[in-house]
Amino acid sequence: QKREVFPVGSVDLQEVKQALAKSKNCGKTSDGYWLDYNPGTVHLTEHNDHSFVDVILRLLNLPYFGKDRGLPSSFMPENTARNPISARVIAKLLGANLPPYTASKSACNGTCCDHATGGGIDL
Repeated sequence: QKREVFPVGSVDLQEVKQALAKSKNCGKTSDGYWLDYNPGTVHLTEHNDHSFVDVILRLLNLPYFGKDRGLPSSFMPENTARNPISARVIAKLLGANLPPYTASKSACNGTCCDHATGGGIDL
């Protein structure tokens, strides 16, 4: 089986631990990306594993070679900000009744982000 490698750069364990800890904070990164990766905040299209990896890469200032940090847009087809057309198609396929992203009740008292209302999915 052929595999692609996406080299992003090197970091040390302490940097990774700091990025993981920051990803659980309330609010957004300095460039406007949601944090609050806590239990109860998973959303199928807006706050998921793709957006988590994107935020972690941004916090680690990776990939080192790109002028933009984070995941390439093509890795996040469900993201409305990065891929509005494919995101609409995916949302339709998933159903129109997807709850909006919800800030975690425990870490952020449900007040993380402007549009943090509705129901999240517990991990």
